[in-house]
Amino acid sequence: MKKCDKYEAYFLFRSEDEFDKHLGECEDCRSEHAKMQKVASLVKEVKPVYRKRMNQKFMAKAACISALMMFTFSFAAFNYVYNTSDYKCISCAEDSVIDDLGLPVDQYGLLDIN
Repeated sequence: MKKCDKYEAYFLFRSEDEFDKHLGECEDCRSEHAKMQKVASLVKEVKPVYRKRMNQKFMAKAACISALMMFTFSFAAFNYVYNTSDYKCISCAEDSVIDDLGLPVDQYGLLDIN
């Protein structure tokens, strides 16, 4: 006896009533439908695990990208601050606030206790 190959056509293109009627009449399609139901239940069972794993991968990628961006912007800011041509030492003796107050200062502009 020839195996029925109408399962896919009934499942996709016919109404649910026609599909159920055919399942009632055809043993091949009933067994195919049982296999498909098992596959569907396995997919539903695995779906939360898969989503959790994908969320973990996404979070790891987001953390790496954030760290890379923070490093890049920190490095760029460091280079900008220390490589500008108008960088000026604010702790030199000639610009010392302590010297302006008339207190003794050392060569670095700090209070000289000696």
